[in-house]
Amino acid sequence: MCHNLLSSLLHRAEDSSLQGCSFELTMRNRQTWTHPSVIYYCFGGTHSSVMAAAIHLNWLSASRLPTDEELRRTPYFNCESNHRIGTVHHMGLTDDAAIKAVGLGANRKPLRRLLIQVLGLLGWRSDEVISTETLNAVGWMLRLGGFMSCRLGWRHLSWPLVSAGARRAHPKLCAKVEQIKKQLNKKS
Repeated sequence: MCHNLLSSLLHRAEDSSLQGCSFELTMRNRQTWTHPSVIYYCFGGTHSSVMAAAIHLNWLSASRLPTDEELRRTPYFNCESNHRIGTVHHMGLTDDAAIKAVGLGANRKPLRRLLIQVLGLLGWRSDEVISTETLNAVGWMLRLGGFMSCRLGWRHLSWPLVSAGARRAHPKLCAKVEQIKKQLNKKS
């Protein structure tokens, strides 16, 4: 999990050895970090964090509940398995931020601190990164549906729970996104 987190943020120099543990960012990754970054995180990185990022990017409307089709078209929604926990998904750019989603598993708090510390070592100031947990906006339906989908692989069987749970979580996720947008506006 830590390896996924670090490798999605960092790219090793062409030499496969660590050479004194120095890492280089690829230009593609550096470009997504030139704006302040918003990192939405949850357990698996496939439901609430992805939804919050999609709301932030206006892929999902904040003014109405998403349809099943809109949820299915949302990148990374309900399509990952737990072996991808720790992979940072670069969701997109707005005028004022790079939007990312990540699953940090059961150890979200220490891994969040690790993520922030690694970014600090790479030269980003703490005011350039806003991270917020989205799992606390999720009820039992999405948690159970997510478990059935990602852990057990029952995607079709779990869809009614995932879909209904996502719609129930939507207003709380919209409120979180709105708070983040206000924070970004204060910075600019």
